[in-house]
Amino acid sequence: MTDKLLKWARLNTIGHDHITPVDNFTSAWSDGLAFCALLYNYFPERIPIETLTNNTHEDKIHNMRLAFEVATDAGCEPYLEVEDTVAFQEEKSITVYVSEIYNILHELPKKWSAPIGWLANYEKAEKLRKFQEWKLKQSGGVQEVPRAERSGGSVADRWKTQVSGDAPTPTPSVSTTIDIPTASSRSTLDYKISSKTGGTIRADKQRMVIFTCTITDNLRAPSGSKKEDLKVFVEGPDTDGLNINVMGGSRGAYHIGLTPREAGQHWFDFQFKGEFVGEPYMLPVSNRGDVPDFDYSGIHRSGAPIPVVDPTTTTTTTTTATLEPEPEPEPVAVVSPEHCSISGNIEGTIMDYDIITFQITANDEDGNTVTRPPSKFIVQSDTVSGQVTDKYNGTFDARIGPFNQPGQYDVHVTYEGKDIQGSPFQVNVEGFAGGSLTSVKVSFTFSAVNTDGSIRSNGGDNAKFNINAGPGNAGRISDLRNGNYSFVYEAVIGEENTVDVVTDDGPMQGFPIRFVPDV
Repeated sequence: MTDKLLKWARLNTIGHDHITPVDNFTSAWSDGLAFCALLYNYFPERIPIETLTNNTHEDKIHNMRLAFEVATDAGCEPYLEVEDTVAFQEEKSITVYVSEIYNILHELPKKWSAPIGWLANYEKAEKLRKFQEWKLKQSGGVQEVPRAERSGGSVADRWKTQVSGDAPTPTPSVSTTIDIPTASSRSTLDYKISSKTGGTIRADKQRMVIFTCTITDNLRAPSGSKKEDLKVFVEGPDTDGLNINVMGGSRGAYHIGLTPREAGQHWFDFQFKGEFVGEPYMLPVSNRGDVPDFDYSGIHRSGAPIPVVDPTTTTTTTTTATLEPEPEPEPVAVVSPEHCSISGNIEGTIMDYDIITFQITANDEDGNTVTRPPSKFIVQSDTVSGQVTDKYNGTFDARIGPFNQPGQYDVHVTYEGKDIQGSPFQVNVEGFAGGSLTSVKVSFTFSAVNTDGSIRSNGGDNAKFNINAGPGNAGRISDLRNGNYSFVYEAVIGEENTVDVVTDDGPMQGFPIRFVPDV
């Protein structure tokens, strides 16, 4: 499945001279260009692909943020963080996110494809590259011919260089030698933790944490290891019944996933084929930078002793460990209610069946937009509660209504109990035609449909709907957030009523509708 997903991603990141088609789920996605190229096939109007570069760290942040915003608007779950993904590309997380993009996009019609001439040159260069790799291996070489770099020269020049130049010597990883005192009776089993997702882990984000635990036996991968060989136990705040997913197992490499419920130290014990491995591992889970202590008891070891070093019988074992920099603490977003704002059509008089829609922008005290604030915005009046939808870019869609009864209503928009700027605002509500006509309410619903007949709830082309109706009154169009839209029309009893819904491109299928209601 992973190979098929990578092939799909590679075929959908070709066609751009300054972007190398992806060949892995790690480093190939580090600068955001691959994500942009992937989404460009379906949303070329949202991504200025020819102007994107990766020359600076700011360029990479810009590319990644743009791609994630477009993907989120298309309906993809925001699994990844911009800064974390630029700094470190964890294979499991990238694979899950690209799979999410595939599930959302692969059935949509593509709006852009690579030029035929570009594809022909690309396929020719790929065949030549693979032949050179095979020839190098046959001659006893072990270094594969490198793929094209993402900077300098045209694609044709880079391909020529990659298949004719000498293979470069790979850069060695940064490592150090560590002396570990060990007891002569110590188990030969050990483990190493790597690939922790998400940088600083935040309990309030309720996001799955995935890390890799690699088991070794005498510093070697255990033979024939499988998923069922490893059991994982955790001690921490509110961990009773916490679901822990264990995946993999080949050559001792296990992927472990869980969603922390509360902040605090989380202690893990690993049991491999019935034997506990090494000392417990502590995973810090923060709440706005604070990691509360949690006392480890070792209860899951059922009396099995934690390995203890006997200083009188120690020997020195030398091993090599890759050093990774400690992640920077995640800054805490502080929303200032008096600096937040409300925008949209919230003034004037509405009918009692109408729904008011508007937008909220979350800002800090300096006026900077705050994405994913820790608390929620609340919209309510004395009698009606509203709904708020997070767009994951610092803005929120809000709606309230219908109010059902004529009158004046104060609508409050609050954050952590405080009114934001522009709140409260007053809404004047009138009844159907003020009682001047004998009328009846008629509800209409229509759908936004793809060319294949399926209902589209987000993304796609923009369209503006207008209602032409009479002699009664039509209310506002309400977005039901599932691809359907509705409005209420006050039909005049005993007369012929006409209701027509049109778009910028012309009349809508099924309209106009003419009818004469009776009592």
